[in-house]
Amino acid sequence: MPAQPRPEQIDPAIPTRPATGDRPAALELNLVDALFGMVHARPRIVLGLLGAAQDLLGELRSVGADIVTLKLDGSDALIHVPQDAIVEVTLLERLDFD
Repeated sequence: MPAQPRPEQIDPAIPTRPATGDRPAALELNLVDALFGMVHARPRIVLGLLGAAQDLLGELRSVGADIVTLKLDGSDALIHVPQDAIVEVTLLERLDFD
């Protein structure tokens, strides 16, 4: 990916076109659908939770109608996380979607 220009590298004398926003979305997918699509691979993820001081790290085990189940790292404990509490997901490994 090319480096993004720093603000001082953009010449204001060069005319630019406004963003039109007329391109179709590349993918219609929400967070829960994305998690459901990768649950079969049981990836390691980090969940950031609304109002939580600490993120959860573990293996994605299941995705239901309103709950995501995670097997916590270093433990056999399963934790059930309400989907509406999830504000961020970090995927810790590369997945192949063939």
